[in-house]
Amino acid sequence: MAFLAIRASNGLFLCRASIPVAYRTKELLQTRRGNLHRTLTRIGSKISIERVNSAPADTDYIFDRYLQGSSTLPGKRILLIGCGTIGSFLAQQLAQCGAGSRDGELTLVDPDLLYPANLGRHLLGAPFLYENKANACAEFIMEQLPPLNIRPVANYAESVEIGPSLYDLVIDATGEEALSIALNHRGQLHRRFCSSGWKAMVPWQSRF
Repeated sequence: MAFLAIRASNGLFLCRASIPVAYRTKELLQTRRGNLHRTLTRIGSKISIERVNSAPADTDYIFDRYLQGSSTLPGKRILLIGCGTIGSFLAQQLAQCGAGSRDGELTLVDPDLLYPANLGRHLLGAPFLYENKANACAEFIMEQLPPLNIRPVANYAESVEIGPSLYDLVIDATGEEALSIALNHRGQLHRRFCSSGWKAMVPWQSRF
């Protein structure tokens, strides 16, 4: 059985071809593979073709479908610091808006592990207990959505180099006021030398 997909300006078409069992032998498919096209041409009337309903599932379709005319996140370089109660759900929402698709990247930073006390308020569940939150969030999101470029960093924010040439957006979801102030200060220093209006910081001051 084989599938054939054709994408044209007037639609997406998918069909399934079933080759008779007698012609699905190892000898035909491997030893005589070079002559397979001739064999299939000769038995064309014996091959059943069935049209299959299909729908596009590429990243452009998924992430732009409901946001036409609005600015979306595909192609953006985003740094999210903190993958706890707020950060984990925010990471998922960013990914659903296209973060990490096309040539963009979503970087998740968190040095902590997921403990049982976190389960009642975290994106992740029991299968990820005692795993690093950044690594686990990246794994979970990539399983749920089309291939995305998500880079987990199982370390503190101080270990990550931050600058306008590296990220389009930096988000602090740790709830640590001192870290927000430090990142904002660094962002303001960079902004003086960046006429493009680099978004240096989106502080999240929640104490969850």
